[in-house]
Amino acid sequence: MDSFRLPPVIEEVLDASDELCEMKETRPIMSQVFQLMMELADSREVSQRQEENALELQGLLEEERLASAHQAESFTRQIQRLQGGASEAQGRDSDNKDLSGKVEKLQRDTCDEDVYLAVSDCEQVKADAYITLSESADRKQEDRPSEDPEKICSSEINAVKIQLRQAEETALKVQTQCGGLRSDLQDLQRLYDGNRRLEFGVAAVAVVAILVLVVPSFSRA
Repeated sequence: MDSFRLPPVIEEVLDASDELCEMKETRPIMSQVFQLMMELADSREVSQRQEENALELQGLLEEERLASAHQAESFTRQIQRLQGGASEAQGRDSDNKDLSGKVEKLQRDTCDEDVYLAVSDCEQVKADAYITLSESADRKQEDRPSEDPEKICSSEINAVKIQLRQAEETALKVQTQCGGLRSDLQDLQRLYDGNRRLEFGVAAVAVVAILVLVVPSFSRA
């Protein structure tokens, strides 16, 4: 016996109804798939942006690391130069103390009473010599008025001339020594002043370097 078959029109209607039911059943699933695809696209976009930000941040960190390394190297060189300058300043300070002692000694020497007394004695010798010459001539004339005054005073004149020459030589030596001491004093004073200026310059450079290099580091910290 043949199986029962519906008319073709009814079969087509039933097939259309089945397809419609299937579409109604798959529509929520397709909607969920579409939603998941949209979320996946958003996630990929966010992930790409985060990756780009991470690369940019990594580049900035690398630049900061290099800058910090250069700054540390520069700071180390500055410290080494300052340490060398400090050592040199200490050496110069010792030299300054020696120079200061020499300056004080020369000041005492230039103001020594013996120098002034020697000059005064030389001047006094000159004056005494002229007085002695005059008194000797007068006395010889009174004692032997009948004799020639030039013959009477010739020996005294020669003696006085010798005394005058010796006094002049002594005065010249003292003046030369005083001039040399004053010149040495001026040279030492100039050297002392130059060393002091250099020492102050090194101290100023050290302060500026600390302000430039150390303070910004503390600010970043």
